[in-house]
Amino acid sequence: MHCLLDEQKGMEIGETYRTRKQAKTFIGYIAQAEKESVQEEFAAGKFLSLMSDGCADSAVIEEEIIYGRQAVKGQICVKFLGIEAVAKANAENITSAITAGVCKGLGVEEGTWKKKLVAVSTDGAAVMLGGKSGVVTRLTADLPHVLPVHCMPHRLELSFKDAASKNPCHKKLDALLTGLYTFYHYSPLNRANLKASFEALGKKPLMPTRATGTRWVSHLLTALDHFLRGYSAIVQHLEQIQSPDSTGVRSDQQAKARNYYRAATSLDVIKYAWFLSDVLAHLSNLSRKMQKTNVTMAALHEALQSTKTVLLTYKRKPGPMLQSFGNKMTFEGRELSGDGRSFQSSHPNLIDDLVANMENRFGHVKGGVLHATNIADFGFWPDKVNMTDFGDAAVDILVGHFKPVLEDAGVQVDKVADEWTILRSKVYQQPDWMEFINKVTWCELNRRYFDECPNILQLVDLLLTLPASTAECERGFNHMKMIKSDWRSSLSGKSVGELMSVLLLSADIKNFDPKPAINIWFHDVQRRRRLDFMDGKTSTAAEMDDTEPEEDFMCVGQGRLLSMTSKKYDDELDKDFEVE
Repeated sequence: MHCLLDEQKGMEIGETYRTRKQAKTFIGYIAQAEKESVQEEFAAGKFLSLMSDGCADSAVIEEEIIYGRQAVKGQICVKFLGIEAVAKANAENITSAITAGVCKGLGVEEGTWKKKLVAVSTDGAAVMLGGKSGVVTRLTADLPHVLPVHCMPHRLELSFKDAASKNPCHKKLDALLTGLYTFYHYSPLNRANLKASFEALGKKPLMPTRATGTRWVSHLLTALDHFLRGYSAIVQHLEQIQSPDSTGVRSDQQAKARNYYRAATSLDVIKYAWFLSDVLAHLSNLSRKMQKTNVTMAALHEALQSTKTVLLTYKRKPGPMLQSFGNKMTFEGRELSGDGRSFQSSHPNLIDDLVANMENRFGHVKGGVLHATNIADFGFWPDKVNMTDFGDAAVDILVGHFKPVLEDAGVQVDKVADEWTILRSKVYQQPDWMEFINKVTWCELNRRYFDECPNILQLVDLLLTLPASTAECERGFNHMKMIKSDWRSSLSGKSVGELMSVLLLSADIKNFDPKPAINIWFHDVQRRRRLDFMDGKTSTAAEMDDTEPEEDFMCVGQGRLLSMTSKKYDDELDKDFEVE
């Protein structure tokens, strides 16, 4: 298809490389070029963190995806390293898959990249973080300085889930939202009638959505938003279904509608829904911060504390959403039943349990190595009066913990403390030091002071290398599911890895440069490439195509590669490339 479009634009494509087999070949070379670029980039870094997660693909094969993270002179880099199939999802096989994926992705031996390793981030599954024989324990054997990082967005959502599971009002609301979703999602008739109800009220249809999913907080917030904004239409439809005058409605549907209507017109449920909207808005914002690609562990310290502070205020006074509802006994013209006493006792308990769970699950960031990383966040730097000994103890903790990997990286650890004093002094000596701290980045400080303070700035690079989540892995799995869909479930592991490398590592089509891939392709032969071999011959592309019938490939840059390697550019290739 791409070739036909390019021909319509006047490009000379030729016939030799217009097959699916050659498309697969080109994908392999594009992926190889991108991987070599990643390998060069990571070879320049002195520290490495790994992020890994597992998921079953459309062929019900367990896949382990691996990302690498590093920082060089203040610039954070997160790249896809590979995806490996796992025969059995136990610690031994997952460890082998991650090790193989990192070796392939970085193009080095295991001993080489392990010398740089400072952290491994995974989800909280026991097979990953088990203390005796978990994956992280196996990967970091004889490397006591490597930090195991439990994905912080997962921690946050588990904190909320644990608190909500014990709350009676939350159970009622959750049952209502889940019931409404199934009631309308699996019944085309109910869905059509609800849309008609919205249209009758002159409103845009908002269908009930699932309240659970990969990201519980964001899914629940969306479900709440649709319920509250579509409340009048939903309640109107539920009222119509349960009416004795309704015809063609089964008795079980009427019974469900009656139960949902009763819950939807409860004062306790509605007030709790508004209260929960306030809570989830802050949790969702915090979760989004935690999922950013370049977020650092240090930057999340302050965000966690401020979120807990705001949540505690909701015990004493209502948040903006609940305040807008006020003390009304009606909502959208519907009279609500009950006196709201259950809500009055439930919502403080949710706050207490949620904050306690957050303290428990994030307590590790309050002290030790992770707390010491806050020197890398300028938001924690004090005013000029209190700067005298700021960070001194933290630097000592960090140097003591990461001493082996710092020494392997060539850092003179005995000079780090003095250089920290010098760097701190230079920052506070700026004419407008407060504005400078608010705007400066570690890239800028590296540009200014690396020659004078190289060792402390390399320690900061190590801190910026520490990951806070595995959200990048989850985004990678979204791409994998689009590539290896139900219709393409027979794609081999190698093909999936190459397609993901092209998708995740290469530039978009407007900025894609095919020359590195062409260079590798042109030289990777025993004899000269015959670019016009099939031109003018009777064999069709379909007859030539001996690609495995179950695999299907789409090469983003195939048309460009073909145009670059067509007869039109044959003379240029003769000049630019010397086949060895």
